Amino acid sequence: MSSRHPAPPRSWLAQLDSGAVLVFTLFAAIFGLAAHEIGDPDYWWHLRTGQWIVTNGTVPTADPFSHTSLGKPWLPHEWLPDVAFYLLHSRFGPAGPIFLSATLITLTHVLLYRLVRLRGAPRALAVVVTTLAAAAGSIMWEVRPQLATTTLTVVFLTVLEDFRGGRSRRLWLLPPLMLVWANSHGGFLLGVLLCGAYLVGTVVSDALQWQPPRLRLQRLGDYLAILRKLSAGPARSLLWTTLATAVAAVVTPYGWEGVVYPFGTLGSPAMQAFIDEWFSPDFHRIEFKPFEALLLLTVAALALARRSLEPVELILLAGSAYMALESRRHIPFFAFVSAPILAQQLVAVGERWGWRPSPDARVGVKLPLAGLNLLLLAIVAGVLAWRASSGLSAVANAQLQHQQFPVAAIEYVRASPPPGRMFNTYAWGGYLIWQLWPQQLVFIDGRADVHGDQLLYEYVATYGARGDWQATFDRHGVEWTLIERGSPLASVLAASPSWRRLYADDQAVIFGRQSR
Repeated sequence: MSSRHPAPPRSWLAQLDSGAVLVFTLFAAIFGLAAHEIGDPDYWWHLRTGQWIVTNGTVPTADPFSHTSLGKPWLPHEWLPDVAFYLLHSRFGPAGPIFLSATLITLTHVLLYRLVRLRGAPRALAVVVTTLAAAAGSIMWEVRPQLATTTLTVVFLTVLEDFRGGRSRRLWLLPPLMLVWANSHGGFLLGVLLCGAYLVGTVVSDALQWQPPRLRLQRLGDYLAILRKLSAGPARSLLWTTLATAVAAVVTPYGWEGVVYPFGTLGSPAMQAFIDEWFSPDFHRIEFKPFEALLLLTVAALALARRSLEPVELILLAGSAYMALESRRHIPFFAFVSAPILAQQLVAVGERWGWRPSPDARVGVKLPLAGLNLLLLAIVAGVLAWRASSGLSAVANAQLQHQQFPVAAIEYVRASPPPGRMFNTYAWGGYLIWQLWPQQLVFIDGRADVHGDQLLYEYVATYGARGDWQATFDRHGVEWTLIERGSPLASVLAASPSWRRLYADDQAVIFGRQSR
C-alpha cells in the first residue's frame, strides 16, 4: 500500500508569474508618477494655514493673509490636511507631503483594483481598466487636500460594495471616516451622496423584486405597510448609516455653517468662469483623452453587453458622468465609479462572444522564467524608484519653484520692502503668503471662496488692464505691484508717468507708485 505525501509548498519565487509582475508594475508606476514635485500654487497658503493653526492652537475664522479680505469670515474646512502638510514639510521638507500624497494615491488604486477584480475581471483586464481609470484621474494628482476626497471616495465605495455584495457589514466605519473627511475637504458631501445613492438603489431594487399583496391603498396603514417592507433588511442598515454619516459631517469647528459652505463655491459665477478646475473637460487637450476613452468605452460596453445595470449602478454612473462632464475636478469620481462597472460589462461582452476568462490559478513557474520575472520586477522597481526620488528631492522642488514663482523678486522685496499695499498675480498669491506673510499682505490668492466674486472680477479686469484699473488701485490702497513681466498690466504701468519700475527680471517686474 503506497502513501502519498503532500507536495512541499512552493517558494515565493516559483509563484512569481507574469501576472504578479504586471500588478506590481501598475502600482509601482502609480506611486512613481504620483511622487512628483509640488506644482499646485495653492499648496503654499495651505502650508501657512497649517502653521497658523499649530502656532495658535485653533482654526482661523477670519482671513489674516490678504489686505483686501482682512478680517472677512473664512472657514478653512481643509484645516486637517493643512496641519499635516505643515508638520511633514517642517520635518522632511517637500518630500514629506509628496510621499504622503503618492502613498494615498497608490492605496486608492489598490482598493479600486480590488473592486474591479470583485466584478469578475481577470488580472490582465483588471490592470488595464485600473490603468485607464488612473490615467483619467491623474489630472488631479497634486499635493492638495482634495486627496482626502480622492481616497475616501474609494474607501466608501469599497465598504458600500462589500455590504451590497454580502461580503461584510462594516457600514459602522463610514460615520467615523466622515469625521475625517468633513474636516479635510469640502468634497465630503460626496460621502453622504454615496450612502444616499446606495440607499435609494437598494429600495428601488427591493421594490422591483417585491410582489406586494393586494392592497386597496385607501388607508394610511396600507401605505405604511409598504414603507415598512421596503425599509427592512439592508435598506434599514443603509438608512441609519446615511443618517449617522450626515450627522458626522456636522462635527467640525464650524458646525452647520461648514456643511453649507461648499455650496458657496458651486454657486459662484466668478469661480466657475475663471478657475480652470471648474471648467468642463476640453477633449481637444491630451490630458483629457484617457477620460474620453473611459467614457466612450463604458458606453460601448454597456451597449454591447446587454446586461441591465442595477439601480444603484445606474444612479452612480449617470450622476458621476454628469459631474465629470460639468467640471474636470470630478473626473476621478467618474473613474472610480465606472471602472468596476466597465470591467463587469467587458467580461459580459466577452462571454457573449464565446470568451470566458480563466480563473487566475496560482501555478508554479519554472525557475528560469521566475528569475526573468524577478529581473523585470527589479528593473521596474529601480526605474520608478529613480523617478520618485527625483520628485521627492529638495533640489528638484526648488528648481520648480524658481520656474513657477518670482523667487528673485521676493528676495528683493525682503531686502527693500516697498511701502504700502501690493497688487499681485493670482497664481503667485499662495507662494507670497508662505514667503512674505506677515510682513506683507497679498491682494489676492487661490482662496477664491473668501475673496468673493467681486474681487475676482476686479482682479481679472485690472490684471488685463481693462476698465478703470487705477480706480481699483485707489480703492484698495495699492502702492506697488508684483506681476509677470509680460502681463498687460505691466505694459500699461511701464508707460504710465504715475508709476516707476523698482525691479525686473526675466519673470517678474515690480512697479511702485510715484510720490504724489
